[in-house]
Amino acid sequence: MRIVITNYIEVTMNAELIIGTAFLFVGHFTYKQVYVKTKRLSIQRHLFALQCSLRDELVQQEENLEEENIKTFLMVDNGLNRTYQTLSSSMRARHSLKASHSDSNRKSHFLKRLEQTRSPQLTSIIQKADELLRQEFNVDTPFTRIVVDSNEY
Repeated sequence: MRIVITNYIEVTMNAELIIGTAFLFVGHFTYKQVYVKTKRLSIQRHLFALQCSLRDELVQQEENLEEENIKTFLMVDNGLNRTYQTLSSSMRARHSLKASHSDSNRKSHFLKRLEQTRSPQLTSIIQKADELLRQEFNVDTPFTRIVVDSNEY
C-alpha cells in the first residue's frame, strides 16, 4: 500500500512539474508576443507622425522648392510608406535591411540629393526614422537603405 501511494505522489508531482513548466513557457511566449506587437505599434505611430510632418513641410515649401528637391521629399515619403508596410507585415526580413556593398552608389546618390535639398526638417525626419528602425532591427541606417531601395523618383 505504501509503495502505491509513493508512486502515485511521484507521478502526480511529475505531472504538476510538467504542467507548471508548460504554463511558464506559454506565459513567456505570450508576454514576448505582446511586447513585440506593442513595440511595433509604437514605432508605426512614430513613423506615421514623421510622415505627417514631412508632408506638412512639403506643402509649406512646395512653391519655393525645385523639382529635384520635391522628388527627394517624395522619395523619403515613399520610404516611410515602405517602412510602415514592412512593420505592418508579420514577416520582417532582417537580412533585407542590411546594407551591401552594391548599394553604396545608390546610397551615396540619395545622400547627395539630401544634401542638395538643404532642408533641416527633412534631415531631422530621416535621422528620427533611422533611430526608430535602429531600435527595432538593430542594424545601421536601415531607413536610408529602404529609401534607396524605393528609388522611383
